[in-house]
Amino acid sequence: MADHDAHEDVQRDQRALAGLYALRAGIPARQRVADEELARIMRELDRARAAARSTTLELEAADAAIANQCALIQRRARILSPIHRMPSELLRQVFSDAVHPCDHGRCHPSFIIASICRRWRSIALLSPALWTSVHLDFIRRSANAKDYVEVVLARSGGRPLLVYVYANVHIARGRMIPLEDSLPEVIMRAHELHISHGDLREYAGRHMELSGSVFKFLQLPTPHMDQLHIQANPYLNLVADSLLPVAPLLQSLCLSGLAPLALQVDAFRNVRELELFVQPLTDLTALSAAAPRLQRMTLNVSLEMFPLPALTPSTFPCLGELRVGGLLILSCFTADSLPALERLIISPAVSGGTRNALPSMPSLRHLELRRSWFPSNFAPLIGEIPQLETLVLSSVPEQADLWKTWVLPRNITALPRLRSLIVDGDGMETDNAVQRFREFLEARADVKDRETLMSPFVPLELELRETAFPRWLIPRVERTVARVVYVQKPPEVYDY
Repeated sequence: MADHDAHEDVQRDQRALAGLYALRAGIPARQRVADEELARIMRELDRARAAARSTTLELEAADAAIANQCALIQRRARILSPIHRMPSELLRQVFSDAVHPCDHGRCHPSFIIASICRRWRSIALLSPALWTSVHLDFIRRSANAKDYVEVVLARSGGRPLLVYVYANVHIARGRMIPLEDSLPEVIMRAHELHISHGDLREYAGRHMELSGSVFKFLQLPTPHMDQLHIQANPYLNLVADSLLPVAPLLQSLCLSGLAPLALQVDAFRNVRELELFVQPLTDLTALSAAAPRLQRMTLNVSLEMFPLPALTPSTFPCLGELRVGGLLILSCFTADSLPALERLIISPAVSGGTRNALPSMPSLRHLELRRSWFPSNFAPLIGEIPQLETLVLSSVPEQADLWKTWVLPRNITALPRLRSLIVDGDGMETDNAVQRFREFLEARADVKDRETLMSPFVPLELELRETAFPRWLIPRVERTVARVVYVQKPPEVYDY
């Protein structure tokens, strides 16, 4: 029985072995087929590689032919048009002059230049300076602001930007998305930033939060900014010291409607030029401490909307030029506030009077009155600045009364060091004004000839710019002054 089972096992093993031999016998045939297919594929691959090398050579030849043809066309174009003969460096300078940063309409000028021809586009794309100004109008067109900003940022080559932003005073949450997508990097790369609104009157008297305003982006660091110009709603509800946390290079600041207290104190550290409009007059003591290097300042605040602050001690040791909207604002400075002031410009005032005594201005040499006239304070003002050398009267009204006041015996000796008297624009349209002006010049000449005990008068030069003073009277005036410069008023043009 055991032998029978062993015999069956041997037979079964032999049948399995025979099956394996049969399986192996079919493999070489399939291997030959696979080898033949591989050889065919390799031949196809070699032919494809050869074809690729051939097409590459053809492409290079075609590119060379195109380049040669373009060069030929450019050479022939230079013969036909002088613009094509200009060197690339000169064209780049022309483009730079054409791309005026304040004259952007619906299209950035650099985009127009880059679309003229292949050569201009190449020059424009290789000139980062042509792409350093950004105009964003979120009032009329904001749909493509993100794409526009990305292109300008890429082409400007990392240079600081000149940025103009136009936005509504109040921005709804849904309309804030385009600003959030495009403004942050632009603000942080700006060296000069202008922000203005188109609907200030609509929101007059309404307090709004910073989160719904474009000014929230001024909470970002601005390491390149040296100029900032803002036109804002004076009723915007801002937290003190909330804007411009990092602005170490800021030197010029113009704020219309935005109180300086909204900016961090450190932002004023290097400010040389400051202009304040509309908003309440700031605390001059705090301002003088925050901006010790201030050299030029303009104060033209609304006295009708906001009261003047209390008089507090303040000193501006470097302030050389001051522009104020009337004597009332000037009287807010204490006696020793302006030790270095050399130029004073007084514009039209809401009120002509003064609240306090005017400050002492020992260094003042240049006084300009623009459409301003304050009869009760004119004589005291010129009596306090005997060192004045230049007086400019620009479209000053009621000049007959001015000359009548100045010619009085108690006033005629004022300003003995006056070297230049400039009368510009309107104010001499009446015969009375002309007569009073001549009387003043003649009286002053008589005083100079007599050499007052106070101080000898210096020779006076008179300049009449586009006034109504009759030209035929100039020879008579020349007898009373050292020199006369007469710029004739252009004739009126009438359309018939």
